[in-house]
Amino acid sequence: MQFTGLKDKNGKDIWSGDIVRCADLGPIDMPLIQRTGYVEYEPNNGTFGVWVDWTEFGTSNDGEARALWPMGHYRLSEFEVIGNIHENPDLLA
Repeated sequence: MQFTGLKDKNGKDIWSGDIVRCADLGPIDMPLIQRTGYVEYEPNNGTFGVWVDWTEFGTSNDGEARALWPMGHYRLSEFEVIGNIHENPDLLA
């Protein structure tokens, strides 16, 4: 596991493999959407991101029903660590 260098809204360190709850800011005319995803390092662009469920928008060009959003993505805010993929995989179900 790698440390992201970030802390969640409660001051807890965020590591790769952590499961986080975050707010999707969405378009201006939509309410906040709470999303749950897991943190992973993306070596192609050198950043940490959150894999979030994307099924309400269909699948991507490669058939994925999820998207990796960089943790600095303008849509995501208020991260909260709620577990990790090793001890709490059921949180992603």
